[in-house]
Amino acid sequence: MGKPASAPLNLCHVMKTDLAFRWRPVVRRVHPERLAQDQEFGAVDVFVCTADPSMEPSLGVMNTVVSAMALDYPPDKLSVYVSDDGGSFVTLNAAREAWKFAKWWVPFCRKYELRTSCPEAYFSNVENDNDVFGSRVKFVAEKKEIERRYDEFKASLKKCSVNASSSVSRDHAPVIEVMNYANGEAMDSSKGEMPRLVYVAREKRPSHPHHFKAGALNALIKVSAVISNAPYILLLDCDHYCNDPTSARQAMCFFLDPKISPTLAFVQFPQKFHTPSVPYKLAPKFGCKF
Repeated sequence: MGKPASAPLNLCHVMKTDLAFRWRPVVRRVHPERLAQDQEFGAVDVFVCTADPSMEPSLGVMNTVVSAMALDYPPDKLSVYVSDDGGSFVTLNAAREAWKFAKWWVPFCRKYELRTSCPEAYFSNVENDNDVFGSRVKFVAEKKEIERRYDEFKASLKKCSVNASSSVSRDHAPVIEVMNYANGEAMDSSKGEMPRLVYVAREKRPSHPHHFKAGALNALIKVSAVISNAPYILLLDCDHYCNDPTSARQAMCFFLDPKISPTLAFVQFPQKFHTPSVPYKLAPKFGCKF
C-alpha cells in the first residue's frame, strides 16, 4: 500500500492559511503625541501571572513587573497585578523587594526618558538604549547608583529563592497585598506618585478545579474590579518585558480611535525572543512593543 496523501494536503492547507494574510498586509501607524491630555486617559490594569518560582525565577518575573511599572503612563491610572498561583512566600517577598527597587527605578526612567524600561535588559545592554544623557556627569553618577541598587535587588531575590520549589502550595488560603499601601507610602524616591502594585494569590484547594492560568486571570479580574476597576487590561507573560515604555499609549491610539474602537476588542503586539528555548529556536525575531 502506498503512503497516505493526507500529509502533503495538510501541509498545503497550513501554508495557504499561514501565507494568506501576508499577501496584502495591513500596516497601521500610531501617533501617541496626538492623544488627549493624560487626565483623559482610561486607567490600565497590568496582569502578570506566575505559578512556580523554581520554574519561573523571581528575577525574570519581577523584571517584567518593574518594566510595567515604568510605562510612560499616568501613574495614578496604572496598576500592576502579580498573580502567584503557587501561593509562594518566595514570590511574595520578591514582589515586596520589586516595589522597593521600583521606587528608585521608575523615577530614573522618567527623568532620563529611558527607552528600555526593563532593568536587566538595560544594564546588560541587550537593547541599545542610546542614552541622550550618556556623557553627563550627573547621569553617570545616578546610573551607577541605580545599578548598585539593582545588584542589591538581585542579591535579595537570590537569598529569598532558597528552597523555592518547596514553597509552592496547591492548598492555601487567598492572599492579597497592595504594596504601595503596605507602609503607608505611595511615593517614589523623588516624591513622585507611583503606580499601584498588587500581589494576589487566589485560594486553591485540591478538591476544587482551579482551571490553571484561565482561573488565575478570572481571579485577577475580580480583585482588580474592587481595587482599581480599569476599563483596559494589559496582559503580559511573566518572562516578557515592556520593550517600549510608550506601548500603553500606542495601544490607546487604537482604543480611542472612533472609527475602529466600536469593533475593537484586542490590540496584539509582536514579540521578540532574545534567548528562545528549543521549541522557539525557529521563531522569527520580530521587533516588539511588549
